[in-house]
Amino acid sequence: MTDYVIETHELTKFYGELNVVHRLNLKIPQGGIFGFLGPNGAGKSTTIKMITGLIKSSSGTIKIFGQEARQHRKIFHRIGYLPEHPAAYAGMTAYSFLQYMGRLHGISKNFIQHRILETLDFVDLGRMAYHDADKLSAGQKQRLGLAAALIHDPDLLILDEPSANLDPLSRFQLFNQLKKMVKESNKEKTVVISSHILPEVERLADHFAIINQGSLVMEGEIKTLGLQLSNIELLLAVSPAKAIYQALEAKPYVDEIILLNDSEIRLILKTDQEEQFQIELPDLLKQQNAKIISLKTAQAPIERAFLQALQSKVDMRN
Repeated sequence: MTDYVIETHELTKFYGELNVVHRLNLKIPQGGIFGFLGPNGAGKSTTIKMITGLIKSSSGTIKIFGQEARQHRKIFHRIGYLPEHPAAYAGMTAYSFLQYMGRLHGISKNFIQHRILETLDFVDLGRMAYHDADKLSAGQKQRLGLAAALIHDPDLLILDEPSANLDPLSRFQLFNQLKKMVKESNKEKTVVISSHILPEVERLADHFAIINQGSLVMEGEIKTLGLQLSNIELLLAVSPAKAIYQALEAKPYVDEIILLNDSEIRLILKTDQEEQFQIELPDLLKQQNAKIISLKTAQAPIERAFLQALQSKVDMRN
């Protein structure tokens, strides 16, 4: 029997006469990473806000950790939530903001300093601990929002468009950190990532659901989509490309590399050595005085599945 960390039954939300979420039946397995996908305006953020208790549903039920959410409010302390547009309080440093969030979650004074510094390091903001939170860059504010979601070490982490405002390398590092966190928890932790950027989620999620116009159109395991897990294929747009190509071609974690043109590299990494690539890439870029323009998975079976699911739904309505 599969344990589900989140279950919704006939979950529905109206704003006036506008039906934003329609009788949504969603089951998210406990442990691992779950991709909650759909185009902009599909109802993803509204669904997440109902799950996290920020707004009320019009009808339907939500169970979290097997308990009716409305009747067991304490379960929300086991959830970390990063909204699509995280806020930081003016007049606070990154450290004091996390201190405030930690106290809201009941973290003891004796432990909170260690937890803040640990969490800031996790999101690569350790050097910014005492900078004003409202003066951080958009990407840094996004990472600070993630730190706030993680500060109390939640069992369930819900991230709404977590890669927004992050540069390509930061997105790559973030998703690898999340994957590592789940693995080190022996899959006791669950991460739900809501996104419209399908290839990013495909690379690290175990299960997925796709919604459109508030309705579920597809769900299942990522591996059922035909994704080849033997290696990881990336398209790296970088300037200058030739210098990075020469620096990478002899690396042991590179299975295949092709210089496509003056600014693009096709790169296939060995799956078990992907983390080493992530560690070394920033230094390689610095040594070659290069910068990443974009970094994305080259093949995306989930995109094909997504488009097919949307098209079949359109066909059914016609």
